[in-house]
Amino acid sequence: MPASSRCKPRLGRFVGLATAAAAAALSVSSVAGAAAPPPVAIYGALPATELLTLSPSGKLLALFVNKGAQHLVVVRRLDGDKKIVSTLQVNDRVGEARWADDDHLFIYSHRTENTGTAYVYETGFLFMLNVKTGATKQVAPVAEEASDGRGPDRDFNNIGLPERVLHENGRTYGFFQGGRFLYRVDLDSFQIITVARSGEGQGDFILSPDAKIVARMEFKDHGRKWAILKGTDDPKVLASGQGDIGGGQVVGLGRTPDHVLMIDYENGSTGAVREIGLNDGVIGESLVNGPVDVSPLFDPVSRLLMGFYLDGYVEDVKFLDDAVQARWDAVRAAFPNKRVRFESTSQDKTRWIVEVEGAHDSGHYYLIDLANHQAIIMGARYPDIADDQVGEFSWFDYTTGDGLKEKALLTLPPGYTRATAKNLPAVVLPHGGPQGRDAFGFDWWAQALASRGYAVIQPEFRGSGGFGIAYARLGWGQWGKLMQTDVSDAFKAVAGAGIVDAGRTCIVGWSYGGYATLAGVTVQTGLYRCAAAGAPVSDLNSSLVWNRDRAGALSGTVRYWKTSMGLKGENDPAGDAVSPAKLASRVTVPLMLIHGRQDTTVPLEQSQEMVDAMRRAGKPVEFVILENETHHIESASTRTKMLEAMTGFLARNNPAN
Repeated sequence: MPASSRCKPRLGRFVGLATAAAAAALSVSSVAGAAAPPPVAIYGALPATELLTLSPSGKLLALFVNKGAQHLVVVRRLDGDKKIVSTLQVNDRVGEARWADDDHLFIYSHRTENTGTAYVYETGFLFMLNVKTGATKQVAPVAEEASDGRGPDRDFNNIGLPERVLHENGRTYGFFQGGRFLYRVDLDSFQIITVARSGEGQGDFILSPDAKIVARMEFKDHGRKWAILKGTDDPKVLASGQGDIGGGQVVGLGRTPDHVLMIDYENGSTGAVREIGLNDGVIGESLVNGPVDVSPLFDPVSRLLMGFYLDGYVEDVKFLDDAVQARWDAVRAAFPNKRVRFESTSQDKTRWIVEVEGAHDSGHYYLIDLANHQAIIMGARYPDIADDQVGEFSWFDYTTGDGLKEKALLTLPPGYTRATAKNLPAVVLPHGGPQGRDAFGFDWWAQALASRGYAVIQPEFRGSGGFGIAYARLGWGQWGKLMQTDVSDAFKAVAGAGIVDAGRTCIVGWSYGGYATLAGVTVQTGLYRCAAAGAPVSDLNSSLVWNRDRAGALSGTVRYWKTSMGLKGENDPAGDAVSPAKLASRVTVPLMLIHGRQDTTVPLEQSQEMVDAMRRAGKPVEFVILENETHHIESASTRTKMLEAMTGFLARNNPAN
């Protein structure tokens, strides 16, 4: 593949002219607060366009369109008449899509199932769209479709997107995993057969280019012991280890078909990334180093390793092929001072889909056509949010009380800059996880709050994800302790810089951020003017009991939460000492709780415990329940309801004016 150095300046000029013209046409007033804020519903709306992906040839584009409660999958041509060739309505929450080839598109969706009891659970569905015929069918084998004679002994509930697609004798086959089974699906006739089954505790197959199993995972002792084994039933161990949390995991092929890729994982955070030779068993040196989480990128057709997404403050893609990297550099250079996120590329790497955000830009998707030196807007994420309604966002450096150098994402009300922001009312918005993190870019929640006149402070605290395993471990046992003071240290630093008024600052958050919100007015006191906690853990010990009942006392889930929370068991006094529900009498400021009734991550009972504790202590509290909503506030209606409740609460208790 030739290097793209000759394309880079021409593409740069083309896009530079286009974006410069747009910037000139969309000048932003420097006068803050001149206009009434837009309705919060435009921030609560789901992205109008998202999840764009190119077909292997680059001639077709699949995209997801959200119109209120309606979710559509749209396939359109990028050449010729550029018409829409297929439209599919999806009734569930769309998770991902993958092209098998230019004729077949797979769509994964999921929903929360209500059993009619207090127990709810998540389930997923896989559909295939035949682009030629427009027909859609769910991919799911049933007993009479199976040809292996093994009856109902199968697990297809966890089916994912196809691992491999083969073209043989005029037929197209997709290969899918479901638990211990590997299935082959004829993508036209939909005949489904089981082609392999692994042993107990095994799965996560890695397939060769011709769809043969070259490696698999094995877990024993409730996940404490792990091993990467060769082939389908070969006992040869390629790598192994043990530990209470995480371990090595085989995730795909390496740079060549005779290598597989192993990554050290701990609840999403990563360590070493190494290749293992299938022929000699040699484990290589880590391909990525430094305090950053990585996600591998695989070629959409060959499924060979082609690069990595680097998380943390890097937030960029690194391709292993120098020519491909040069093309990516050309794409990024076309959008100076913007955050450019890789979405998809054609097999020949001449067409790219990127998502671009920046100052006064809530996000647009572009088709970059390197061969024709074109950059074409394919859709806007939030078309109803005008450019002058997007608040400026930037990283703010701060130092924790014990000397750690950290950052907080600072979003200002529209019209303000760092130079003009003085003594603004503020909201501290800690992220969830705690191994989550805040990405640099347009954040619908932060922007909604900023549109109301608040500066929004989103601290990255020790234990956050994105920065590698070692950094994530700094948060172990620090609930209500150093993780909590990191959040308040960020707030104090921004206030100390004169940007916000410390006396007009509230704290709000979701999930772990909801816990940090409650802890900010119980474990800590005297810092914030009000607090609004969404889907919070309020009692560490009872949360551990709930996870035990769902996952099992010996499960990796329970081991993780014990370690993260720093608890020895389910009745540990150390948990009570940092549980807001046990400290409700300390609350001296207005408090609101918000929770989705169908939350399968943090149960509604955690908010109810806090509400009950507040009432027993004679303290006022507001409680908003989001009906038909999960932990992830995934519908426009409940996002909007949450924002309306929260901004109304803030206006009553910390008015921006």
